[in-house]
Order: sequence, then C-alpha cells, then structure tokens
Amino acid sequence: MRAFFRIVMKVFAAAMSALRWVRDETGRLVMKLGGGGMPMAPMPEYEEVLEDRGVAPDRGYDQLRSAADALHRGGVPSPETLAAIGEDNVKWLSAMPTSMLMLVIGATDEQLSAHMRQVRSIRGLLAYDRESIAAYVEVIERDRELKPKGEQRRRTTNEWLDAYA
Repeated sequence: MRAFFRIVMKVFAAAMSALRWVRDETGRLVMKLGGGGMPMAPMPEYEEVLEDRGVAPDRGYDQLRSAADALHRGGVPSPETLAAIGEDNVKWLSAMPTSMLMLVIGATDEQLSAHMRQVRSIRGLLAYDRESIAAYVEVIERDRELKPKGEQRRRTTNEWLDAYA
C-alpha cells in the first residue's frame, strides 16, 4: 500500500512540475510578444546617478551594499554613502525589510545592475521603480498603523531622511 502511495505522489509531483514549467514558459512567451502590462515609472540608471555624483561605478555598488548593511544592522549609513547613492536609492533601501536588505548585501554587481535596470529581477527583492516603492511604503505604513503602539518599529523613510536633512 505504501509503495502505491509513493508512486501516486511521484506522478503527482511530476505533473505539478510540468504545470509549473508550462506556466513559466507561457508567461515568458506573453512577455516577449509584448504583453508586459503597465509601463513602470522610470528611475534614473544607477550608473548615471553615480556619474553625476562623481562616484566610480565599481565603487557605487559597494556603497549601495554598505548602506544596505548599515540599515540591516539597525544603523544609519554614513553621510558620504548617502550622498554617493542618491535619494531614490535611499528611499528604495529604506523601504526594505531586513530579508530584502540581505539580498542586496549578498548580490553581485551584475545581479544588482540587472535588477535595477529591470532586465532580470532578484527574486524576493523590491522592484526598482518609483511606483513599486511607493506602493510598498504605503502598505508598510498602513501595517504600522494597525500594530499595537508598544511594538518596536523601523524608522519610516521620511524619518530616516530627516535625520540627515
């Protein structure tokens, strides 16, 4: 009887795997044919932001990871780091929970560049566009309002930016 159930479960697992593959491939095909949905609000290319601020691109991703690490540890990045990465990136990082900050810290320059240019997303990381950031911050703020007052909370984006204004 156990052998029968093992066989049934293996068949079921194979069928589910095939269905996931069909779903993923269908989604890729639709995206290639132009059914990508609503266009996202453009954000400046990170490399352009770095050039405008006089930071070498190879140091820029290190600065981004350094800011993410400081936020992950519950601190605030240095003023030099904040100046180097730019306000849009500060908002992007400060909206993230620690699990997403860990993804930024562990990502390579190529992975971050592809994610920020919206070429290839890093799974589980907040999209790099203004609409996604605004929507995510709105949800966090709404959730914060629903939590009991005694619970510890992270700083809001505005509180975080005001600290260095």
